[in-house]
Amino acid sequence: VPTGQMALFPVGTVFDRPVNSQIVDVVVGTRTVIDPETQRPIQVPIIEKRVKVTGTPAVANKGGIPINVVRGSMKISENESPRPQDRFYVSYNYFSDVNPTLSVPGLPVTNVHRETIGIEKTFLDGDASIGLRVPLLQISGAQNIDAQCIGDLSTIFKYALYNPEPDPSSPLGGADVTSIGLVVTAPTGNTGAYASDVPLIHSTVLQPFVGIIRTRGNAFVQGFSSIAVPTDSRDTTYFFNSLQLGYLLYHSVDSSRLLTSVTPIVEVHVDTPLNNRGLDRLPIGAIDTVSFTGGVTLGLGSRSYLNLGTNTPTSGPQPYVIEAIAQLNIRY
Repeated sequence: VPTGQMALFPVGTVFDRPVNSQIVDVVVGTRTVIDPETQRPIQVPIIEKRVKVTGTPAVANKGGIPINVVRGSMKISENESPRPQDRFYVSYNYFSDVNPTLSVPGLPVTNVHRETIGIEKTFLDGDASIGLRVPLLQISGAQNIDAQCIGDLSTIFKYALYNPEPDPSSPLGGADVTSIGLVVTAPTGNTGAYASDVPLIHSTVLQPFVGIIRTRGNAFVQGFSSIAVPTDSRDTTYFFNSLQLGYLLYHSVDSSRLLTSVTPIVEVHVDTPLNNRGLDRLPIGAIDTVSFTGGVTLGLGSRSYLNLGTNTPTSGPQPYVIEAIAQLNIRY
């Protein structure tokens, strides 16, 4: 829509940037009905609702969901430890009011449900591991953005440069770790939820990373830094940084109990696009995002852990209003 002009779009259109819009009634034709008083045929208008956009350059878009929502399961910090582990896991993430600055008044907000299934297996005496994870996505909102699809498969290669034997006298095992690795996310999933379909951009993403764990008594810090580099230069390269602080509040040595540990945690996540910066960039716009997570890790028996938490972006424009998180890890 050129600046200073007006255009009408179907109800349910999602745009690629904020627009000045309102819902209006538009006459799209006439139909013949019988007048109840005269019993004669008369013409009456056919009225349909449209989205009126005025004075803002905008492009109707199928609805690109932010990378940290649909592709978030590829980030190394998502339900991952720097330590190589033998485990199976499932995660659930709910994102409320996605892209709120792009919502059209009077239309449903966009919500995203994402389930992730993953497995990790160690080798080299526990100093290395390989993992696989794949997300399932359900997107609800305006009529042109509803979708259900399988996301891209990620393969995680991890190697611990520093992985000493645990200290049994330490509440957390004295389990300091420094590791490096690579996440390879292949474009195996459905393209419907990704950032651009005109032109189609759905690339392989290579994500080298470094991770650390440091423990002091009952407290620990865990961090990841990575750079996600797509093979398509039109796609967005991201610099991801995450830091988690935790404290072992309760621990039971009796593994037959259902609840064996309680560990409150807080996290900060910083997602920095290195290109395509700004919502008004086409075909993909990317924004800096800073978000905080608060939650708890519950030890269940001797081999399982349940993570519960919520995440809130603090930078604007927000990619979503709030995220709910549940992650179950089962070691084998």
